[in-house]
Amino acid sequence: CTPESLAHETIANAAHWRFASKAGPLKSRPVLIVTSDDGLAHSNDAFANILRLQTGNSRVKTVHFATDHSYSDQRIALSNAVLAWLAQLPTGN
Repeated sequence: CTPESLAHETIANAAHWRFASKAGPLKSRPVLIVTSDDGLAHSNDAFANILRLQTGNSRVKTVHFATDHSYSDQRIALSNAVLAWLAQLPTGN
């Protein structure tokens, strides 16, 4: 892999690799979307809206933490949020 080949692959597959292109298969699945202040929250919120509005998925949960990309000062809160979300999932029994 070279920087050039990686850039070409990214450009060639941009539409296919967008989260929005994966919304259909997630329409009946529970989804947790966690964001931070890393500049990506807007696109992740847009994906959550696509899941809710275009696919009708009512099991989309979003959680935002006012922190950096690695959740440095929010790791316990992040862990608690993920565990709480997992606990509410059906067990399959």
